[in-house]
Amino acid sequence: MASSWKEAVEQAVQAGKLSAESADNIRKLAASQSAPLIEASLGELASGGEWAELNDRFFRTLAFGTGGLRGRT
Repeated sequence: MASSWKEAVEQAVQAGKLSAESADNIRKLAASQSAPLIEASLGELASGGEWAELNDRFFRTLAFGTGGLRGRT
């Protein structure tokens, strides 16, 4: 059993439960922000084995703007 969310993320990548891209984006977020809420949220999701949820949230970074978000004109 992993003792931290960081170890759990690494183990999930090795087990094929979490994509490497998601893990990289999770690490980037954690490194760029020093917020207890982020650490708590990541810890909760990782300890609960919510790998599909983490993949859904972190599979890519958001591109801001309206390109592709509008309907047909």
